Amino acid sequence: MASEKFRHQLMIEAQKWQEENIINSSIYEQLSQRYEFDQLATTARNRFVIILISIGSILLGLAVITFVAANWEYWTREIKVIILLGCFLITNIIAFYLWRNSQEKWQHRLGLGLFILAGLIFGANLGLMSQMFHQSGAIYQLYLVWGIGVISMAFGLRITSLSIFGFILLTISYLWGHYEVFYGINQPIIYQILIQHFPLIIGSILIILAYRCQSPWLFGLTVFLIISSFFANLTSEAEKIVGFSPFLSSLFAVIAYGFTPAFFYAYHDNLWGINSPQNQIFSRISRRLAIIFMGLIFYVFSFKGLWKNSFTPNDINFNWYQLFNLIDPIILFGLTILAWWRFGFRNEQKIWKIDLNTTAIACLLLITSLCLIIHITVTPIAGVGVFIFNVILALLAIGLIRESLGNGKRKGFWFGIILIVLQIFTRTLEYDTDLLFKALIFFLCGIGIIIAGLWFEKYVKNLKI
Repeated sequence: MASEKFRHQLMIEAQKWQEENIINSSIYEQLSQRYEFDQLATTARNRFVIILISIGSILLGLAVITFVAANWEYWTREIKVIILLGCFLITNIIAFYLWRNSQEKWQHRLGLGLFILAGLIFGANLGLMSQMFHQSGAIYQLYLVWGIGVISMAFGLRITSLSIFGFILLTISYLWGHYEVFYGINQPIIYQILIQHFPLIIGSILIILAYRCQSPWLFGLTVFLIISSFFANLTSEAEKIVGFSPFLSSLFAVIAYGFTPAFFYAYHDNLWGINSPQNQIFSRISRRLAIIFMGLIFYVFSFKGLWKNSFTPNDINFNWYQLFNLIDPIILFGLTILAWWRFGFRNEQKIWKIDLNTTAIACLLLITSLCLIIHITVTPIAGVGVFIFNVILALLAIGLIRESLGNGKRKGFWFGIILIVLQIFTRTLEYDTDLLFKALIFFLCGIGIIIAGLWFEKYVKNLKI
């Protein structure tokens, strides 16, 4: 079905065409039946009703909150608990009834909104009950429990909006708790395990939920969070043990910056035995995000200042129990090998084979891993490392442009152009160059982008957006 905006504009134009005798009443009726002109007024009315109900619900909620706040100090703990749990249960019951049993779309949407409200009430209940029973803790612990609760609701209901709400809560929890867990002291063991193994535990749950909800958005956000959290966790582990064991430190770094993008580049649904065509979009999303992160890794490692301060010994004490954190790299290593093994058998001949582009990606990641191992365990390669990563960044950008010219896809072409321009732009600013030279470089970059865009749009046919 076409969008409502298009249908509304088409109805107005069709009425004008009928008045001007461009079309007759029969054609107008066919257009009306095909694009459901009679439903536009009902949709607008339902939207107006939703707005009124939303405003009224907000006012009712404010009234309830004000009433509870006015009498909160005078109620006993038991009454407070009953009120909090009652609000949560009643909201969920009404939401489930409207969402599951209603025939009208506005009632279904209202039920979805009430489920989000129930998730908010759940978080408020956690905070208030912790205060009533004098339970204290770090703020990330509240968000972590809150997010797990919302994700549990989303699992049972298969609601994408509720899943994304839980994803936001878990992301906030990880961002808030990463430093406290890796560099703090006296953290509860359960929260320490969840944050230290966040990519595997929470990431796996969110991936399963994305398949359960059939949500490409949730899958893409989850892959982005998993890669980012693997980078952060494994880099923190590498920094902590570099003074104790440079080899283990290099292992963490290689898994983070080499095997993490390699796994998601080769990720495919048949890794889990899923061969549904509608899930193939997940594989494409994973590969695109892997390429984006590879571009970011190569770009960051192309700065000369990073190699001077990277992976230097520190004063953080190493404990032997930290070796249990090798579980994450080992599992990721095994999954990467399995993913690439199955990735090579996707051809019709059923023999292991990868194309030229995939071979180039594998070589670039292998070079990245070797550079990190040599830099951490053997000898610093500051100048050589900067040169190598500038070269492989340019090769990645050229490869993306070349592939895009072959298949006519704009996104890969422009990402490659952005990488090249960004590389030239930052190298010009990073190194001490004359202002006139910088002006010339910026001018050439601007002209180059304009010429490349015009040439691409003019000569490349059958573009696929």
